[in-house]
Amino acid sequence: MNRFTTIIVLLMLCLSVHAQEAIEWNDLNDEQKRVLKGYEDRWQELSPQKQKNLSRGANRWQNMTPEQRERAKYRLEKWRSLDADKKQKVRERFQRFEQLPPEQQQRIRERYKWFKDLPPEKRQKLRDKWQSMSPEERKEFRKKQKYKFKQRQ
Repeated sequence: MNRFTTIIVLLMLCLSVHAQEAIEWNDLNDEQKRVLKGYEDRWQELSPQKQKNLSRGANRWQNMTPEQRERAKYRLEKWRSLDADKKQKVRERFQRFEQLPPEQQQRIRERYKWFKDLPPEKRQKLRDKWQSMSPEERKEFRKKQKYKFKQRQ
């Protein structure tokens, strides 16, 4: 009975994974087709999940301002220039970030914005300082910066 139940559960899991329906090329709207034109010839070969992700991305693209589109193009080119190891490290860091509590994610976003808003020479000075620190010094530096950041808000 236990083995039978296990087999049933595994079959149900397999079926749920494959239950996702493919999106037909002709079901995309004209703007999505324009954005995804490079995929048209191989659209049916893509997994349903990949099709869904691409169609959602095309929708996001449609709603972007020209400036946002330029930033997205720049980031895509930057991503494509990374080697496989660096891409894997970025994916892992993003997965770790997604697993953080929302409050911690928000704090990280705020700190990132704060850093990006610094003048370039100050950002470089902080980077240089960080690179020259030992792990212990970095830990202490984080504590001090966290305190300073809280005082500014």
